[in-house]
Amino acid sequence: MNAYKLQFLKGFIAGFLFAILFIVVFVIVALYYNLDKIL
Repeated sequence: MNAYKLQFLKGFIAGFLFAILFIVVFVIVALYYNLDKIL
């Protein structure tokens, strides 16, 4: 039970970090294209 809970927590944290990374990359790309349009 405890090991299963730890595995679930690790998977949840990994997914959460991946989502944050994806959002950060998306924002950077969006800003880059907006700056390119402005210039």
